[in-house]
Amino acid sequence: MGTDLLAKRTAGLINFSIKHRHISDGLGCSIIMLVQSYKAQGGVNRAIRENTTHLLLFKVNDFNQIKAIKEESDLPVTEEEFENMCSYAHSKPFNFLLLDFAYKCETKRFRSGWDEYIIPPSLQGKCTCNKK
Repeated sequence: MGTDLLAKRTAGLINFSIKHRHISDGLGCSIIMLVQSYKAQGGVNRAIRENTTHLLLFKVNDFNQIKAIKEESDLPVTEEEFENMCSYAHSKPFNFLLLDFAYKCETKRFRSGWDEYIIPPSLQGKCTCNKK
């Protein structure tokens, strides 16, 4: 955090994160980042956050970070639903709430861990893939 690698748009990491899908004639490259603070001064650049396809949210004690993720991600759920999903996923030891921004079906956007879908009340009945 706070280094040119993260702070400057022309620095390696930000540039690489934006262009990674076009490397080797479109073959691309997957990028996985582990960060302690999603949105902090000198932390993960907004350009990187906006190009995220999957976010694994482990238990965070700072409610402001969770609120920032909800607001910035423009999720189609209420704040209460988001908090309930976080609480449910985090009630299991070492588990996470997975936010899928590359979803193919609106109801498959949230998961507890890798394999359990969470469908909040506001998305129930909106399945377009007809899969459970």
